[in-house]
Amino acid sequence: MKNKIIIGITGLPGTGKTEVLRIMEEEDFFVIEGDRIAHEIFHEKKEHIDKIFGKKGITKKEVARIIFEDRIKRQEFESFIHPIIINRIFTEVQEIKHTYIAIEGTLIFELKTEEKFDLIITVASDISSIYDRMRRKGFDNSVINSMIERGFSQDEKIKRADICIDNRGTLDDLRKKVKRLCRVIKGK
Repeated sequence: MKNKIIIGITGLPGTGKTEVLRIMEEEDFFVIEGDRIAHEIFHEKKEHIDKIFGKKGITKKEVARIIFEDRIKRQEFESFIHPIIINRIFTEVQEIKHTYIAIEGTLIFELKTEEKFDLIITVASDISSIYDRMRRKGFDNSVINSMIERGFSQDEKIKRADICIDNRGTLDDLRKKVKRLCRVIKGK
């Protein structure tokens, strides 16, 4: 995408990807939250999703529980939803009149979308912090385990990324790292 720098922000759930996006937005990056897109599509495609799970009015939380327990349902759901999410994100990117675009996506590597990005950043954290953050979002340990085990390991995401942001410190530490990285990306 000519005249645009597309940056992928990835990492395990609960590592701080959304916070990194917020800071990048403060630094005048256009940000796209993969979770927001997924939420929109979930509601737009509700009828089809209800059919996949055989339940009218199924909630996102119920879907999360089922897909982390039932591999076949997960594959059916993900093979339906992921192409739609990827298409929506990159359709948005084409319409954006902004040079610097940061896109959050937990499964950038797993979905083999690396080539769509100019730069990929993995946000990493220690496992106890990940569990604490995810519990605060209302997930129990079994769902957190499944979410972490479902994709590539943190080490693998770090190895595949161009840059790793270590989010084991304070929010202020994270802000300094991300702001510094934004200046480097912009060549300032």
